[in-house]
Amino acid sequence: MTLKELLIQYGNTTDPVKEADIIERWFIENDFEDLGLSMIARLSAKKIKKLQDKLSFAQSWLPSKIDMNVNKEFVNDKTTADMLNKITTYCMLSMPLPDSVLDWAKENIPNINVPKFFFMPTVKYLRKRYNIEFKDKPEWNF
Repeated sequence: MTLKELLIQYGNTTDPVKEADIIERWFIENDFEDLGLSMIARLSAKKIKKLQDKLSFAQSWLPSKIDMNVNKEFVNDKTTADMLNKITTYCMLSMPLPDSVLDWAKENIPNINVPKFFFMPTVKYLRKRYNIEFKDKPEWNF
């Protein structure tokens, strides 16, 4: 039985654990364990590279991070400056926003123009991950 037929037999599923069990069963029943093991090695190498890229990104940007508290635009708005600092840090670390920060971002970012001095990958991070855009919706290709 082909892998496709086996997946169809077990029905469409979006449960990655169930899919993994079905795929594992197919490798065993078809005596393809060696192929599966070689795939694991390749997948591991790709995952390690992704993690290394995230680490390199954070290591290169965190030391030069702009502090929004010294930005003249937020001299009277410490909350906004602090939250933008947090969001930028989470972006630099490739981490998801905690719920409290995400809730603030959803409510406030659409009412704020991108600061003059700002870590621009944060704009893309907010747009792609959370569909949150700044008021002036910059369209730079980054």
